[in-house]
Amino acid sequence: MTREFDKVSDESLVLEFNCGNREALGQIYLRYKKQVDNHVGKYTSNQTEIDDLVAEVFKNFLILAEKFNPKLGTVKNLLFSISNNKIKDYLRKKYKAKSDINIEEFCKQENSTRDGNYINNLSSEKELIKKEKFRVLKKAIRELEEKEQELIVLYFLDGNSLEEMTTLLNKNYNTIKVGVHRAKNKLKNKLKSYLENFYE
Repeated sequence: MTREFDKVSDESLVLEFNCGNREALGQIYLRYKKQVDNHVGKYTSNQTEIDDLVAEVFKNFLILAEKFNPKLGTVKNLLFSISNNKIKDYLRKKYKAKSDINIEEFCKQENSTRDGNYINNLSSEKELIKKEKFRVLKKAIRELEEKEQELIVLYFLDGNSLEEMTTLLNKNYNTIKVGVHRAKNKLKNKLKSYLENFYE
């Protein structure tokens, strides 16, 4: 007969699991799956990705349960710590993939503007101006400090939210917000004279 676990503490369930009762871990899963789902869902709306990340979280928990020490934290804290690490890995991979694409696009655009045949085939003067703006923007970004470049690329080019960046860069929200604001203003100042020439 299946034992009722509703009134059993998380810590006791882990101890029972470590003593060979595998149903105990299933109860931990039932208790926290929705919370972990919701937490992971803040960083991706793709249900397949959410399911994969949640599965990895509980897979890691299964391994770490053997060494679980209630004096060092709760089961919930451990699950969310694992979740945050998985989210960081996910965002890093996401950022790397986007960065690779952007770099390829940068090189492609730059090489294209050097190609006389390509320029002759531009559909309009506006398109040529657009390419020139893109080149100057890239140059201006490169003139920023490395940390400022990272913030500009992550936020404005890759489209990450401030919340995503706190996880990716392991910094608090206000630090990221202020950093993005300052980097944006510095970039605007570098581009100011160029933009004035274009819109005068």
